[in-house]
Amino acid sequence: MTPIDWNDVYHVGIVVPELETAMAELGAALSLTWPTPQIRRRTFRGPDGTFEAELRFVYSVEGPPHLELIEQVPGTPWETGPGIHHVGVWVDHLAEAAARLTDRGAPVEVTYDTPGLQSFTYHRLPGGLRVELVDRTRRTGIETWLGRG
Repeated sequence: MTPIDWNDVYHVGIVVPELETAMAELGAALSLTWPTPQIRRRTFRGPDGTFEAELRFVYSVEGPPHLELIEQVPGTPWETGPGIHHVGVWVDHLAEAAARLTDRGAPVEVTYDTPGLQSFTYHRLPGGLRVELVDRTRRTGIETWLGRG
């Protein structure tokens, strides 16, 4: 099975109560700049079934590793915060890497429930931190979110 490599960490995600406030605070404190926030409404699948959520998020221009801010969404995996929510890692073989984490006691917490969008999985480690595995083929998408594509 393909190992997960720390060198492939490309972002750290933080769930925040209000996106623009967090952008201002963290931008000033850490000298970060931000592109236009993204909004995505998707259907997700978790252990208890499917649900819809609208996510508002932004990645720092500076990086990698980038800082990802996600506005909290009550009743979803994105309701906790503030604090580190997850570490995002590029992987070459999503299914293999997801199986590896599942075998190590961190089952899939959430993924897309949309055909053709099986490009990420969240795994909650026993200690609470999540690892987000992202298919490396999605790498070009982040360039667009950063205003580079």
